[in-house]
Formats: sequence, structure tokens, C-alpha cells
Amino acid sequence: QGDVAGAAPDAAVVLADGFSNADLAAAIERLFAENAGRAALSEAARNAILRDHSPAACATRYAEAIEAFHSRSRTGLHALVDAVAAIEPAMDARQTKAFAVATARSIPAVRPQRQLLLDVTHTSKTDIRTGIQRVVRATVLALLESSPSDYRVEPVFLSSAGGGWHYRHARRFALGLQDCPPGALQEDVVDVAAGDLLVVLDLSGQNLVDADHAGLLSDLRRRGVGAYATIYDLLPMHIPERFPAGTQAGFEQWLMATARLDGVFCISAAVADDYRLWREADTRVGQTPFRIGWFHLGADIDTSAPTRGMPPEAAARLAAFAARPTFLMVGTIEPRKGHLQAIAAFDLLWRAGIDANLVIVGAEGWTTPEILARLASHPERDRRLFWLNGISDEYLEAVYAGSTCLIAPSEGEGFGLPLIEAARHRIPILARDLPVFREVAGNHARYFSGLGPVDLAEAVKEWLALYRDGEPPRSDGMPWQTWAESARQIAALIAAWEQDPTPT
Repeated sequence: QGDVAGAAPDAAVVLADGFSNADLAAAIERLFAENAGRAALSEAARNAILRDHSPAACATRYAEAIEAFHSRSRTGLHALVDAVAAIEPAMDARQTKAFAVATARSIPAVRPQRQLLLDVTHTSKTDIRTGIQRVVRATVLALLESSPSDYRVEPVFLSSAGGGWHYRHARRFALGLQDCPPGALQEDVVDVAAGDLLVVLDLSGQNLVDADHAGLLSDLRRRGVGAYATIYDLLPMHIPERFPAGTQAGFEQWLMATARLDGVFCISAAVADDYRLWREADTRVGQTPFRIGWFHLGADIDTSAPTRGMPPEAAARLAAFAARPTFLMVGTIEPRKGHLQAIAAFDLLWRAGIDANLVIVGAEGWTTPEILARLASHPERDRRLFWLNGISDEYLEAVYAGSTCLIAPSEGEGFGLPLIEAARHRIPILARDLPVFREVAGNHARYFSGLGPVDLAEAVKEWLALYRDGEPPRSDGMPWQTWAESARQIAALIAAWEQDPTPT
């Protein structure tokens, strides 16, 4: 009988254990001779298989067995919770919370993947959809689409709600990026475990400083969570006069917080070199093992959760841009971006009879009253000087396509995202001669120096002469990458650092 002892008696011919050859031969001869009996036996066997051995029946019995084993188990996390729940008198709210935290840390839940926690604190609350916010949106989407091996990507934000700094899941932000109902999931406190990785993707500023001072970051690292920050630039340290009062001191605190992590991701090789020099020069920074890597940003706006919509005046403005050479500036309105120099330079050009447009695309930034006053009262406003404030990404794409040249007079950048966006549209580039612009654009742009209006006006006139002769440097061959490729660079850095146990 053996393994078939439990078979339905009418569904099989069952021989006793230790049957002889004669017994087996007799059973086969009987089956061969009795056609009706053989058919009935086959039908009964088929029904027994369908009834007792179908996938659904087997799954049901597996489930019942698992539940039975679980109900009899008196060890593990569930048994602990049951035992604590039976304590009389019951714990108060404070004790319950302390017990929950201690249990979560002492007996972490088994998870199929580690977490890649992306700190999006600022962008998830205040997204002006330009600059760093665009980078954060695009990078989160790219990493959600194709996460590094063995990681589950989780956008998070810093919070002190309820006392003490902690991270919460930024689910409203993540769902909004993917056009899902933003309130579908709760923004729970993040439960971390050894092997998880935190990347401060946003410029989290004072929140990160306060969380660091409260011991959150050091606690995460003690619990085996790797922690890295994204460095966009160190400009407040180099040109503090171009930033609001107090910015340098706050930014320096933030830099010190990043220096106490495991490493940083910089958005260009130039920024990586700058960060390394700062770290080596500041005696307050400990010389512990630390990783410094860099990656480049993407240029495909369509994959960065772009905004849509064209205002009623868009068609007339695009027609005005097509009527004469149009120089485009893209970036937040702030002192270091060179807006005042550009406006003054075009004043000289217009007075010299040069018919060209200056189009400024960017939201209002900080300490900009002089720039805003010039834009508001300029006699060429909406004629040959245009300020497009807070436009959609769809409109920006059309403006890029309708422009003659991107002009980048910024006095300092960490990367220069508009340069590669211009290259994607095959628009020539006139840029200030900055190391990072050389890194990004190479020989595919024309460069100028000097901070005076005449310096830029002469550069524009020289560029226009080359343009008339069909000889300006072309951006067509300038290398640029998608946000998916940018995310893969980050993933490659993570993989390389995990394989190298000795950071320097």
C-alpha cells in the first residue's frame, strides 16, 4: 500500500505491502479482462484527483496547516505580542510606544528587500518645479522605475511631529508623481533595519541640521543604515554675497552634517572636487573613511513628472520669439544667475540697433527686488524682453524649441541643467567660462568672461556674427543623458561602494 494507502478504495487497485510477482500479474490480468470495471476505476480515479489533488484543494490544506502551526506556536514575535497583550493592568500609551520601538529594533521583521530611502523633505512640501526640485522629482521617478538591485525605493521626509526627529514615508508625494490618488496611503514612520540605505536627495537644510543635532542620523548609522547626501554645489561658501544674509552660516552647518555621514553623491566632477577640497581644508571635519562620488543629471523633461498647460498668450509670444534672434535664460531669479548683467547687456545691444529678444524663464527667488523692478518697468518688456514666471514644463519645451541660443551668464553652478536641455533641442549655447560648464558642454558651446554689461554685450555680438555666417559652436553632438541613465549612475555608485569595504 505505501504512499497510496489513503487513496479512494474505488479509484485504484491496491496491493498489500510485499506483494509477489504473481499478485501483480493477477491484478493486471483482471484489469485487462474487465473492460467495464477498468473504465469505472479510471473515472473514479479522475474524480478523486480533481476532488482531492487539485491546486485549489492543495492550497487550502497548505493554508490550514500553516494557520494551525501558527496558532500552536508560542515563540517569536507574535507570541511576544500576545504575551504582552495579556499583561494586567495594560500598558499606558507611553509604555506601549516604548515597547513597540524596542520590539521593532530588537526583532526586525523579515523583509524580502532592503530599503533605499530617498529624503525628499523640501520638495515634498514646497515644489517650485525648477532647479533642485526638478532633479528630485526626476531622480525619484527614475529610481522607482528601475531601482538598484536588492533595494525597494521609498521616498521619505523628516518630521518632528509627536516629539523627536524621525523619517516618515512621503507617500502623498510619491503617489502624486505617478498620478495616483495622493491620500490612498498613510505616511507612517519609517521602520529601518541594518542594510537599508538613506540618500538625502533634497537640499533639506535646517531640517537635516536639527535632526543631526538630535542624534537621528548617528542613530541610523549605529543601526546599520548607510547614509549619504547629494551635494548640488558649495556656492554659499564661495560667493556668500550672492545669497541672503545668514545663508553661509546655515549652509556650513548643513555641510558639517553631510560630512558626518558615510559619503556624498555630487552632481558633477567639479562639485566633487570642490567638496573634497572643503573637507580636507576644514579642521573640524574628522578624517574618517568617507566616500565622494559624482553623477550627471538627465535632460528629458518628459520623464520628470512634467507640468502641462499653455497660457492664452503663449501663441503670440512664441510668434514674437520666432520674429528675431531669441536668447533664452532658464533658472530661478536670484543674484548669482546674472540677470542684471544680461538685461544691461541687451540694453546696450538694443541701443546699438541690434534687434534681438531676451527671454527669461524662472520663478522669483531670493533678494531680487532690483531684478524684479528692472523687469517690471523696462520699456522693452513684452516687446523684446520677456519674463515667463512659473510656466509649465510643456510651455518651457516650446520656448526651448523656439529659441535661437541659450545664454548662461550664471556666476556659479553645480551642474548647469539648462545646457543639456538646450543640447537636447539642438540650440547653440553661450555660457560663462565656468569649470562645470566646460565639464558639461566641452567644445559644444561658446564661452565668455567678465561681469560687466559690455563683456556680455560684446560676446553676444560676436556670437551673432558667427550665427549669420553659420559658424557658431553646435550643441548637436554634445553628450547628454536621460534621467534613467542618471539614476543608473547613482545605482552603479551604490553597487561599487558596497563591493569595496575600504572607503577613503
